[in-house]
Amino acid sequence: MRNLSRTEIEALEKNGCRCDDWSRVYVSEGFIPDRYRNVTFSGNVRLGTALTTTVIPGTDIPAATGIYDARIHDCTIGNEVLIERLGQGISHCDIADNAIIANTSLLSTGCKPGTPCRFGEGTAVNVLDETGSRCVRIFRELSAQAACIISTCDENLRHRLNLMVERHAEKSADTRMAIGPGAMITDCGEITGVRIGAKSRLKGVARLSNGTIDSSNEAPTEVGPGVIASDFIIAEGATVTNATQLTRCYVGQAAILRNFTAHDSLIFANCCLCNGEAASILAGPYTVSDHKSTLLIGGMFTMFNAGSGTNQSNHLYKLGPIHHGSMGRGSKCASDSYIMWPAKIGDFTMVSGRHYGHPDTTAFPFSYLVTDSDGASRLIPGVALNSCGTARDIAKWPRRDNRMYAFRHDTITFDALNPYNITKMGIGLKILKELATTDTDGDYLYNGMRISRKSLLKGIDLYTSAIIRYLGETMASFLEHGGDTLPAPVLRDEEWIDLCGFVTPKNMVDEIVDMVMDGQISTPGEFAQKIRELHTSTPKAAEKFALSMIQDFTAGDMSSPAIHLFLERWVEETRRHADSIIADACKEAGLAGKPIPDNNHPFIAETRQIVTNIENRYRSL
Repeated sequence: MRNLSRTEIEALEKNGCRCDDWSRVYVSEGFIPDRYRNVTFSGNVRLGTALTTTVIPGTDIPAATGIYDARIHDCTIGNEVLIERLGQGISHCDIADNAIIANTSLLSTGCKPGTPCRFGEGTAVNVLDETGSRCVRIFRELSAQAACIISTCDENLRHRLNLMVERHAEKSADTRMAIGPGAMITDCGEITGVRIGAKSRLKGVARLSNGTIDSSNEAPTEVGPGVIASDFIIAEGATVTNATQLTRCYVGQAAILRNFTAHDSLIFANCCLCNGEAASILAGPYTVSDHKSTLLIGGMFTMFNAGSGTNQSNHLYKLGPIHHGSMGRGSKCASDSYIMWPAKIGDFTMVSGRHYGHPDTTAFPFSYLVTDSDGASRLIPGVALNSCGTARDIAKWPRRDNRMYAFRHDTITFDALNPYNITKMGIGLKILKELATTDTDGDYLYNGMRISRKSLLKGIDLYTSAIIRYLGETMASFLEHGGDTLPAPVLRDEEWIDLCGFVTPKNMVDEIVDMVMDGQISTPGEFAQKIRELHTSTPKAAEKFALSMIQDFTAGDMSSPAIHLFLERWVEETRRHADSIIADACKEAGLAGKPIPDNNHPFIAETRQIVTNIENRYRSL
């Protein structure tokens, strides 16, 4: 770049431009003074080329690149940038090529001169426990799995991990804002201390402060009208719009927030939160809330659906909001449901009614938790296994993964049946069988929940069937891929965990934790990456888990005849399960007066095709 010539300075001043020291303004070759009108320059300013025309966002009106009606202080402007109609101006910004900034009040670091800005990184988010005892400090590569570990681990490990993030935030702090190539910022209010990524779309934003908006050509991020956010990070491909308000929040890749209010919350991939409110939640992938009267508070959710009026309370009015709870993957709440934390709800459980007894249903996935007429909680174990709604939910999540960015922060296990909930079913089976041996004139009681004998016996059947289907699928895949030597049995006390959407052996996570404690992992990015790498070793561990568990159903006989006899059970249980799913779909449609055609409906056809495929696979083994 070069200094302005005397002729260029005179031309700029003729166009209404002003500067106390023109020697601090540098320009590229091919500089055209006519592309700068009514601009006040101050500090060190570097101007790229402005030789082309662009289009005003939201219109088909062409506009010459350059700067018009603006104050520019201590900025670097890239090539073919359009800046016009700024209220207060832009200061301490590095603006990349092809950006458009129009009709916006202020862009600035918001910090004292020389004071670095962290752009939201290192912000302490008081997740789960609003008092801050489970604080998670956010960073750009944060995943649901990393957040789950930090928020649920012991205090010593949490301190080490958060200190790691704090050091990273200090190191990456900067005295200048950055606006990425192709970013569009129009009709916005004050934006202070915000790092804005490539191809971001900011339109009508009310106020942003101390944050990062990551974005890319493949996954542009949108922040829309009326949004107010402070101390935040928004990941690639997210949409935050329609007067959403965020305070101390992380928003994950491809998440959607519309007319939503949240504070101290971590919201991850493909979540869709609209119209309601969240406080101190860890919303794992695919958490959905779409109703104005819904409050999510102090909870951990994954693939969760909140019905209208869903509510929890995280304190008992004595020691404040110190309690929290969890809703397992695939769980959902019916309209006007309520749970008093602490509570733990198992995978794929539907909660209806109001529950004050701190239920723990983790040993009973795929259940209904409802309220009797006298207010008591009733558990119906395993009934959701034969629900067509569950089948549709399981199928839809992979199709609704809207993450376009190649680098995906969150690792997601889409398999509905997996070692974690299969283990839980095994525990639930044992409990149900023990209850079945006791004498009772009415309902059985377990942890304050009622279970009818009919539901108990049905639950035993449903869980047994689900376990056989999972194990049979694993064995068939093992044989199809050339497996001939069965692995040695794993220890039956081996623990599997669900890290907010990712199922993996606990011992593998413990190894990463040990690396943190030993200093082998020193940055938050390394920590998050190590967790993501678990997805390569977990499938083999899951296969070993399942093949070992099959021995429970073959009385230890793993000969070829015994295995094929077990696979016959797998095919039969698959047929029976499919028939139940189809019957439930027909019943559901019948309630609406729309019977499902026996052969033509896509859902039935897909369900039957699954059975046909499994029958063909069995015959080929």
